[in-house]
Amino acid sequence: MAIKEKYQALFENSITALFITRPDGTILEANRAACRMFGYSEVEFRKLGRQGVIDPNSPGLSDKLKEREETGSTTGEMIGIRKTGEKFWCEFSSSVFDDPAGGKMASMVLIDMFDAKDRQESLKGVMNNVPGVIYRYVTKSEGFEKTQFVSGEVKQVLGFNPDEIFEDASLGWKNIHEDDAERVVHSMKQAADKNTKWICEYRYHHPDGTVRWLRGMGNPVSNKNGRVVWDSIVIDITAEKRAEARKNEDEEELTLIFDTISDAIFTLSVESNETYRFLRVNNQFLKNVGKPQNQVIGKKLEDVIAPENISFVKEKYSEAIATGKNLRWEESIQIKNGTKTGIVSVTPLLDEESNCYQLVGSISDISERKAAENELTRVLDQSLDVICTIDSEGKFVKVSEASSKIWGYEPEELEGKAYIDLVHPEDIEKSNKVAEDIMSGVDVTNFENRYRRKDGSVVPNVWSARWHKDDKLMYCVAKDATERIKAEELVTGERKRYEKLFRKMPAFVSMMEGPEHRNIMANPVFCQVTGRSEDDLIGITAKEAFPELVDQGFIEILDNVYKTGEPFEIKEMEVYVEISKGQGPVRRFYDFVYLPNRGVDGKIEGILAFGMDVTHQVENRENLKISNERFKYVLEASEDVIYEHDMVADTITLSENFQQIFGYSIADEPFTLEKWVTLLHPDDEERINSRLEKVLSDSNENKWEAEFRYAKKDGNYAFVLENSYIIRDNSGNAVRMIGSVKDITDQKVREIQKSLAADVSLSFNQADGLSEAISKTLNHIVDLKNFELAEFWIADRDTKQLQLIADHYATGVSGQFKSASGETASFKKGEGLPGSAWKKKEPLFWRNLDKRKSFIRNELAKTTGLKTGFAYPVLDGDDVTGVLVLAVKEDLKTEPYYLPIFSELAVQLASEIKRKQLEVELSRIFDSAPDGIIVSGFDGYLKKVNPAFTEILGYSEEELLSTPFMEFVHPKDREITLQAYENENSGLGKSYFINRYVKKSGKIVWISWSIKVFPEEEVAYSVAKDITDQKELEDLLKQANRLAKIGSWEVDLINNEVYWSDITREIHEAGPGFEPDLETRVNYYKEGESRDKIREALNRAIQYGEQWDLELELITAKGNDRWVRAIGEVEMVNGKPVRIYGSLQGIHQRKIADLKLQERTRHINVIASLNSALLNYENWYEALETHLDEIGEAVQSDRVYYFENRFDPETGEGFASQKLEWCR
Repeated sequence: MAIKEKYQALFENSITALFITRPDGTILEANRAACRMFGYSEVEFRKLGRQGVIDPNSPGLSDKLKEREETGSTTGEMIGIRKTGEKFWCEFSSSVFDDPAGGKMASMVLIDMFDAKDRQESLKGVMNNVPGVIYRYVTKSEGFEKTQFVSGEVKQVLGFNPDEIFEDASLGWKNIHEDDAERVVHSMKQAADKNTKWICEYRYHHPDGTVRWLRGMGNPVSNKNGRVVWDSIVIDITAEKRAEARKNEDEEELTLIFDTISDAIFTLSVESNETYRFLRVNNQFLKNVGKPQNQVIGKKLEDVIAPENISFVKEKYSEAIATGKNLRWEESIQIKNGTKTGIVSVTPLLDEESNCYQLVGSISDISERKAAENELTRVLDQSLDVICTIDSEGKFVKVSEASSKIWGYEPEELEGKAYIDLVHPEDIEKSNKVAEDIMSGVDVTNFENRYRRKDGSVVPNVWSARWHKDDKLMYCVAKDATERIKAEELVTGERKRYEKLFRKMPAFVSMMEGPEHRNIMANPVFCQVTGRSEDDLIGITAKEAFPELVDQGFIEILDNVYKTGEPFEIKEMEVYVEISKGQGPVRRFYDFVYLPNRGVDGKIEGILAFGMDVTHQVENRENLKISNERFKYVLEASEDVIYEHDMVADTITLSENFQQIFGYSIADEPFTLEKWVTLLHPDDEERINSRLEKVLSDSNENKWEAEFRYAKKDGNYAFVLENSYIIRDNSGNAVRMIGSVKDITDQKVREIQKSLAADVSLSFNQADGLSEAISKTLNHIVDLKNFELAEFWIADRDTKQLQLIADHYATGVSGQFKSASGETASFKKGEGLPGSAWKKKEPLFWRNLDKRKSFIRNELAKTTGLKTGFAYPVLDGDDVTGVLVLAVKEDLKTEPYYLPIFSELAVQLASEIKRKQLEVELSRIFDSAPDGIIVSGFDGYLKKVNPAFTEILGYSEEELLSTPFMEFVHPKDREITLQAYENENSGLGKSYFINRYVKKSGKIVWISWSIKVFPEEEVAYSVAKDITDQKELEDLLKQANRLAKIGSWEVDLINNEVYWSDITREIHEAGPGFEPDLETRVNYYKEGESRDKIREALNRAIQYGEQWDLELELITAKGNDRWVRAIGEVEMVNGKPVRIYGSLQGIHQRKIADLKLQERTRHINVIASLNSALLNYENWYEALETHLDEIGEAVQSDRVYYFENRFDPETGEGFASQKLEWCR
């Protein structure tokens, strides 16, 4: 990037208002920050100049400009003027520089000051995007008095709006946790009494119900009247306290594992007096306790778990803390849906002094324990990175789904394939070497090589791998490094350019001189890591520039290097430095060195500081350590059933959790192969025995893997996955099998759920009506499991009863239930199995249907042999849409594994039924709508039209759909029609327009359109309204207005826009298309009485909402004098004017005639009055003199003279003699 481009980018993206001007004040350029600060566009700035931005009356402005002229630069404080007229104080800085063309130019920098004249040391420059609440408030001995400033982040951090804080200064402090309130008040009092910086961390009851950790920091200043002014910041540090921040992808994977694992996981803080408080729990834990997260997190143990378990649980916790080791026990646990037996595992976390500060625990539900690992597998398959295992021969064993995206191979294509076949030829040697290191026990991270994708392209990988000696597998994670390498290449390129511009130093560099260590040079990196600008550093001593480092020993280190000449070097030094002004010191880590700088005479002149900010690396390492510890605890919480089969002695040794998962007591009876086989599902027994016999007889085979169903003690079957390793003697005979058994029932159930959900969705999409869709759904259910009865009962619109909408009966059941369907075609709430599920709004499992009186059809059940029934309410929110009823002839003693499938199906049916009902209703609305509705495609054809539209145009639906719709549009309107659709598609136009169509009869019809384009579907939905009659009335109105010379006008006060009709333009003699602003419109009125009247009318309309009707004079655009009648009224919204509108009528001829008539009437009245006076006064001079004022008013003159003609008696010459005079 060229230097000019860099400076232009800096100019445009600066958050400070920047101007480039001429010395005379002409503005040449203004950046975006300036436009935001003042509200002007750059074009408007150029017209205004400096005098439009800086108040000419700003104190000292002329002196500052003179100083800039003499010295080349100046700084100070000026008064800025926003576009709204608002004046504000701002910091002003300006410098003169040479124009490349040889002239002079000037820069001008303006910074908005917050209440600068009264609060020079307040929160100047603080913005609301600081990650915390910026406060200025005043306290006195009785408590909080008022809030002077609060930033916008207060809503997020404290849960209150700024207006609420200003109204009640104590808000945000009242919610401090009751255990912390006294400590917070005490710390603030100490800080105020000692006038020292206040820093305090405390808990806070947020209005949203959560308990948050906050860190408050502030500087108290006491004034003479006993009040204390606080400049403070409050930061939400809940994430920091709870260590929930995730810094890398490993943390994200852990979170997914944590929240999706089937075991209940929890973390407790260990407080005094055997008090335990929940810090974190997973979704399964919340499900177990039946409470939302805000009723668990931050709550004490006693507030969450059942009271009868408290004493026992605390005893176990105390035992774990005392031993400092993991403790496991079996416990009957009260959960939301009842009582279950679980394995509880608790591990204490100890600090450096061996004090326990946290407990990490898990609760494994025996029936679902293995589901956690299966869930983990699913999560890993969702990983964006490839997670795989490689055996000792270098072949892939298992590969996650990400291989498809990163390498182009599906997992099954890679499993069994040598990884080296994918490695780029140039990377084979180093890849083999690293593989040897890994297999020898060396853990590898960040190893890079290249793979050839299936399409032949090359992808860079970053590997982390570890060898497991027992599994003899290499566990690997491969990340796609393409974007990282691109980013690194970009950074490298940028760094090279910056090295050239900034002394080619990628690290921070600072040069100090003299014993006071005065800064004489600092590169941009140094300014960045310290949070200081170059102006803050150059010429300033280290102690002045970094006061927060004084107590951290840095000045002593600098003094020692300066005195002794010994360099000082340190790695990862922890430093607290104030990077953002006013926000307090933050923790950073630096690698740096202080080197003495000697002059030519060998004497030390100063010190060179050189270093790197390594905070990110240190924090990542710390976070990685915490992440690895957590991952270890999660793995301890979930285990497979491990077994060893001694085939010679025919004994099977099982891990303890076998009883927890399958219910069999290992101590009661020994397990043999014969016992093991009898527990296989009858449908799987032959297949498994045959395969196992074949594997065992093959001396070259040493691995066994199989999926089958295994009987649990409660009579149900669990789907399991068995993996084992076969150990043979020297003759090749199998003597032992060591392996694991994983309960994968949930996985199988989900697979069935997924398949059933797809079938149901397809049925609803293809069916014409709701009844047909539900019938097809019942067929799918019966195909899945041989149910003898499947019914769906739907609630009527009044939700008073359930109606049978679809059914499916097996042979032998159909006749009985079909014949009786008329008798029980409906159920009320609480009646029978459907009505009971409706009332309870939860799935029901009923046994003994043939004997159960509450099963109204028990006689039919007895006849047909039905024993067990299930009912699933279909809920739309809290309303029951319908009930799915299923029944079988088996007498099931416990709920079978497949029941959750139909609970999930009920959720899907709720949305499908609602969508289908809405689809039917919309179809009816579409067909019966009075306005035309069409769906048009991007190919120019109509896709669907309703009957109303066919009626508007007179064409049949077939004719409209088979012809390009533009052929129906009036030829003169086709261009505007296409433009309207294009503008709507691009977001540039309005969603409505008017055009003409040609009906089949040839008649022209005017149509008003409202359109909405959906580009992703390539269609537009439009509503058409026939406005032909309206258009004819409008044309008639326009003709009437034109004859009466009445025009309309409108002023949009929100957008400051003025609209004139064509007749209004004619009255003003303005050109076509002329659109004035409000001030221009007012100035058309004749200066004086007419302009004053219209201004007063506008002002009263805006202030009070008053109307007006005035006759006024205006001067047209051509300079002609015209009389008009102006009528106006205002539209108010919430007491504020938003629009002024009215009419304008040309009345010039009538008004002139009225004025002439008024003038003639005045003259006649004066003459009549004068005649009467002359007749009634004896002295007619007196009569004339008393009426001169009336004569003056009548002729509108300021002076009136009366002269008489006289003749000189001697010469006979005539002359005029003044007799009377009147002045206004």
